[in-house]
This record gives sequence, structure tokens and C-alpha cells, in this order.
Amino acid sequence: MRTEVRERVLVVVVSFLALAGYYARTDRLTVLHPYFAKAWDHHKYIEMATHPFALHIAPFCWRILVPLLAWLLPFGLQRNFTILAFCALFLTAIVFYFVLRQWGFSHRVALMGILFFLALGWATRLNTFDFWQTDAAGFLFTVIALWGIFAGRDLVFLAALVVGVTARESVIFVAPLYYTFHARRVFDKRVLGRTLALVSLPVLVLVLIRIAIPPWNGNPAYMATLPETLREDPYNLVTLFRNIGLPRLQGVSYGMFIDDICVTFGVSLVFLPLFAKKNRFLFVKFAPFLVLCLAPLLLAVNTNRLVVNAFPAVIILALEGILAIAEVTGTSPDLFLPLPLLLLVMLLVKPGWFVVPSLLEAFILLAYLAFVFQRRQTNLAARSGGDITPD
Repeated sequence: MRTEVRERVLVVVVSFLALAGYYARTDRLTVLHPYFAKAWDHHKYIEMATHPFALHIAPFCWRILVPLLAWLLPFGLQRNFTILAFCALFLTAIVFYFVLRQWGFSHRVALMGILFFLALGWATRLNTFDFWQTDAAGFLFTVIALWGIFAGRDLVFLAALVVGVTARESVIFVAPLYYTFHARRVFDKRVLGRTLALVSLPVLVLVLIRIAIPPWNGNPAYMATLPETLREDPYNLVTLFRNIGLPRLQGVSYGMFIDDICVTFGVSLVFLPLFAKKNRFLFVKFAPFLVLCLAPLLLAVNTNRLVVNAFPAVIILALEGILAIAEVTGTSPDLFLPLPLLLLVMLLVKPGWFVVPSLLEAFILLAYLAFVFQRRQTNLAARSGGDITPD
């Protein structure tokens, strides 16, 4: 019991220190920052926290939870949004640890997963810089819902989705995993009915919010009443796909994969899953979630900060890859613990980095794999030497 408490305290301390380090080392988007005046998303959330439910610029006006909490907290808006972003990232790390433990990973492997999350610059450091965003809250409710699925706690899953979609609509992406991880066959009628029953309420919440707060992006009279920092083009998924998705599909290249996948998650998290045969089965289970998280590639401009929503699945698959390497090489998976820790430290050292450069991380990963496989050869040589008996 004492060991379990120490393990949890270690996770809390590591998560807090890492995030505190980011806050100390990041030039955040405060009102004094030279980029604050740019017509970025933060102005919408500030307006929503200043005048709740008054903004009608989609999709921002539908993400009501975080601005509403910032309006309710007793401090200034900048401090309120800072507190909310920090707490959301901190709690995401803690809950994700329990997700990984529920999955079946050991304490050290789960800690490794937390370090990988903390080292994801597009998830942690970006939301330290632009703390006005609602992304961090979306991460938190996603991992809570995921824990509800793996732990068999349907009410937790339901509550996480119902509340989560008021913070960020992407939280609903985790919903299909209830079916894929509970179904015992390709078409499981009972589990499908249960899934639809649970998901219907959060979907209804999404619909009701959109009815209660209609988008007026395309209303010239309304747009004329807003400052330049709040004005947006009409919000239409079909138009977004036509203007963004089709050109990208026509220009799909290896470079696009590098930019949007490897840069988002890092080389380690992208390639480590390839070492586990088990991941072919797991990838099918995670496929609906991964596809939905990758959908912004066809609908959004700043894709990295949206694609990173897939981090729970990507990290789980990477940890499975590490376990497979450890099994093949006859080494301990604990050997990989310094890898995410090194990536985290490297991200902390450079104030301006959101990611560790891909070539540098690739070199580190290759060196690490070479070290692990060399340990295997050493172990084999030691065993073969020990098998020789004197005449």
C-alpha cells in the first residue's frame, strides 16, 4: 500500500514540476506579449468570459465551459485562464496515469507514458503559451472518458462526455471506443445499443448548444458590430473541406506525413508502435478515434494542435512497442524510461521549442535502440558462456 502511495506521489510531483518548468520557461501569450494583438482565437474566449453566451462566432461560441469558469473565478481573466489551463494539463497527466495502469501497464511503464505526454510540446507547451485555449480541458475529459471505458465505469464515461463536449467538441471522438473495446464480435448488437444509449445524451448536448447559440459568422450586420480581432469567415464544414481538404488530398506527400504526424507526436511515438505485432489488433480498436482525431487535416489550418488529441492511443501503442522490444531483447522495459525524460528535458531547455527537432529525436531513438539490442547480444553471450561446463 505504501509503495502504491509513493508511486502516485511521484506521478503528481513529476507532472507538477514539468508543467511548472514550462510555465517558467515559456514566453506566454499575456496581454503584454507582442502577438497578443493578433486576431487569434484567444480574443474569442476572452470575449466569451467577459460577456457569457453573447458571442455568436462558430465554432468558438459553442465551447462554453472554460470561458464560463474563467468568468466565475474571482481573479483577473488572464490569471483565471492560466489557472484553468495549468489545472487541466496537470489533471490530464494524473488521470492518464490511471488510464495506463487500468490498461495493465506497470507503474514504471505508466510513468513512461506520462513523461511522453508531458514531452508532447503541441499538447503541453503550446497550451502553456496560449493558455486561453480550450484544448487542455478537452484532453482532460477525453482521458476521463477513456478511463471510464477501460474501468467499466459507464457513468464516468457518460459524465465525461456530457461535460466535456461543452468544453471542446472533440471530446466526442472518444465515444466509438466504448463499442470497439467492449464488443465481443464485429457486430455486437447488445454493446451497440448500449453505446448509442450512452452517447445520445452528449450528442443531444452538442445539438442543444448549437441551437441555443446560433452562429452568425455570415451575418454582415452582426460582424460589423465586432472588432477586427473577433471577425471570422462563415463556418461551414463543407466549405472548409473544399478550401482546405481537397487541395491537401491532391497534394498528399511524404512531407505532409512528416509535418503533421511526426512533428506532432515526435519520431519515438510514431515508430515505436511498429515493433509490436499486438498493435495490429489494437490499431483496429483505436481506428475510429484516430481517424476522427486526424480529420482536422482536411478541415483546419493549424493541424498539429488538433491532431495531438490522439495522444492517448498513440502513447498506448508506443508503450506496447516498448514492451515488445523488451520481450524480444530479454531486457527490462525500464531501460526506456530515460528516453521520454530526455525529450522532456530537451523541451524545457529551449524556451522557443514546441517540439524536439525530428532529426535529433530520430538520432536519439536509433542510438537508444542500438543500445538495447546491444544489451541483448551481451546477455546472449553471457548465457552461452555460462552454458559451457569444464571437462
